[in-house]
Amino acid sequence: MKFNLESQLKQLKAIQPNAEFVQHSRKLLLLEKPVSRLRLNFFEQLKMSGALVLASLLLFVLAGSVSYLAGGKNKLANLKLNSAEADSPELNIRLQEMKYFEELNKEIEKIENAIENLTNKLQK
Repeated sequence: MKFNLESQLKQLKAIQPNAEFVQHSRKLLLLEKPVSRLRLNFFEQLKMSGALVLASLLLFVLAGSVSYLAGGKNKLANLKLNSAEADSPELNIRLQEMKYFEELNKEIEKIENAIENLTNKLQK
C-alpha cells in the first residue's frame, strides 16, 4: 500500500499544466487592472470622515452623560450631611482650622502689601 501511494504521488507531482492554458491565464492576469479598495474619491472620503466624527462624538457624549448621571446622584448624596456628621467634633475642628488659615492668609496679604508699599517708597 505504501509503495502504491508513493508512486501515485510521484506521478501527480510530474503533472504539468497545458502550455496554452498557462499563456491564457497569464494574459488574463496581466491585463486586469488592480483593484484598490482603499482609494476613494473625495466625496466618499468626506462621507466616511464625517460618519467617523459623528460616531465618535456620539460615543463621547453618551459616555459622558452616563458617567455624569451615575456619579451625579452619589455626589448629591455625599454633599448632604446628616445630623450626626454635622455635630461631630472632627467637622467643627476642621471648620475652625479653615477659618484660622483664612484669617492667617488675610494677615499675610496685609503684611505683603505693607512691605511692597515700603519698598516702593524706598525706591522713589
